[in-house]
Amino acid sequence: AVSLPLERRAGAPCIAEAVAAMESWPSSVRVLYICGLGSNAKGAKPTYLQQHFTDVCIPVVKHASYAATKDALKRAVDEFRPDIVVGHSAGVGKVLTLATAGVWRGPLVLLAGGAGCAAVANLVGQTVSVVVPQRDPDAKKQRQATRSCADPASVEVVEVDDGHDLNTSLVDGDRLRFLVLDTFRRHTGQGGPTDEGPDVGVANCNDEQSTKDQVRQIFDGTCADDDDAFVSRTDLEGALSGLDASFGDDEVDHIVAAVSPSGDGAQISVSGFVEWALSGDDIAQKVLGETASFSKAVTLAEVDDVPIGAAASADVTDAPADATPPPPPAPTGDEDAAGDDQDGEAPEQMFPGGRVAPGQLFTWGRGSDGQLGQQKVVHPKPNCALPYPVRGLHNIVHVACGGGQQGCTAAVTALGQLFTFGNNFRGRLGHGEGPAVRQPRLVEALADEKVLMAACGTDHSGALVQGGRIFLWGGNRHAQLGRGHSDKASAVSTPAETPLPAPARQLDCEDLYSAAVLEDGRLFTWGSNRHGRLGVGNDKDCCEPTAAQLPTAISSVSLGSLYAGAVGRQGELLMWGYGGHGNLGFGNRKSFSVPTQV
Repeated sequence: AVSLPLERRAGAPCIAEAVAAMESWPSSVRVLYICGLGSNAKGAKPTYLQQHFTDVCIPVVKHASYAATKDALKRAVDEFRPDIVVGHSAGVGKVLTLATAGVWRGPLVLLAGGAGCAAVANLVGQTVSVVVPQRDPDAKKQRQATRSCADPASVEVVEVDDGHDLNTSLVDGDRLRFLVLDTFRRHTGQGGPTDEGPDVGVANCNDEQSTKDQVRQIFDGTCADDDDAFVSRTDLEGALSGLDASFGDDEVDHIVAAVSPSGDGAQISVSGFVEWALSGDDIAQKVLGETASFSKAVTLAEVDDVPIGAAASADVTDAPADATPPPPPAPTGDEDAAGDDQDGEAPEQMFPGGRVAPGQLFTWGRGSDGQLGQQKVVHPKPNCALPYPVRGLHNIVHVACGGGQQGCTAAVTALGQLFTFGNNFRGRLGHGEGPAVRQPRLVEALADEKVLMAACGTDHSGALVQGGRIFLWGGNRHAQLGRGHSDKASAVSTPAETPLPAPARQLDCEDLYSAAVLEDGRLFTWGSNRHGRLGVGNDKDCCEPTAAQLPTAISSVSLGSLYAGAVGRQGELLMWGYGGHGNLGFGNRKSFSVPTQV
């Protein structure tokens, strides 16, 4: 066997441990291979794969629109039904198109690809091998993507001393087949034989030079490739902010004192920083854990720290039964009960390809104001096109989203804690006036209450707590807080209780108005009454909770921006408010100021 200087991130297993004593070739693993631009089905890598695997499909996917590419690849997957998908160069982006579109959830091998690897950062539960050719000018972009992985435990990075085409290391060196089979076995959980295998030349995972290169990459875009470079304290703080862990001022001071020749942080030696990172210093170990190895996975069953919303000694299963929002309608008896847990414990949740802690919160969409609660979403930035786990936010029993494009999010834990994040327009996050909050933050004003559910409007929010009481905060221009008056200029940025005539079972907030369903089935609304959406029989604003004119008792309500609906206790559907587009379902375009059965 040819010994190659392959290097791997610290903590990742060596290929030799997984591919020893391979079965006879060719292998029956079905391989879908997607070439890069300018490549063809008769190139070195396609020919190699066809020699070593009995079933290889190489679809012709020309440079086209995203939709056309996705459709062509989907047809190839549906018709060929591969066991593993391999992509090279521009083909890497096409492979990730399959994954991000949900077309392919199986194992992936990504060869080179540069910036095309960006989407690998958002994959969760998919087994991925990323081969980084060290002599490729775009290798740095591949490393950037893998450092931001949502599920680092499933992504394995292999660095090879080769150029972009990888033919010398993987084809001439006869390594590609072992890499493919190793990835497939990691995905299936079969593992590899334990006998001594062929020498694949994998460097020790503690290889000093490889570790130094990975640490140096935190200065990417500044001086990552310049050993003699100096940076400022501001540059250092910016580089550290890109890591998962946070570094306080005291820790930054400690680093500056260790690596700045003058000790004042005016000039910080990059090479000195890299050498210090290997010194064994406690803070250096923290830096090393964030750069020279994958961070511990936080999206799967085990957690990297105490989850938000979980006390140190608390178990989710011990949470009181009333710590959840109002239950859904009772089952009809026709549901499939195969998944029920006879012991009363919640079955383990599953995410495609991996296990997820119960109550793990996932967010996706626009993230411009921190409403996703994410630090590391990078593809596309700052939005997220796939469900992505909010780090540390587990044991969630209720979530509410609101506020249009500059949105906000509220999450309630099984222990009754309320966390909010996103745009803080008119103080609607409940933390007081201030800028957007980009990470989940506990609403301290409700720390002594057991929150059951939350609701978010465009400029105000609310929470229902144990005992049926409600708290509201934020804008009050149309008396949507129910305090008996409106506030055109100021806002109430911390939660305060709004009195109701009886305990509530549900709360909802929308554009300038609010509603609460009481335990006895009555509905109370207040705030802006545009188009009669309060359901009180007129279009005048209500400054305090006012009974809607219901024809029957209800179990739940849903507020829209211009109209509303409710479900009766016997399953009736009631609608009212703006009907100009036929949206009330009455066969006309009239608006109704009284809840009316559809």
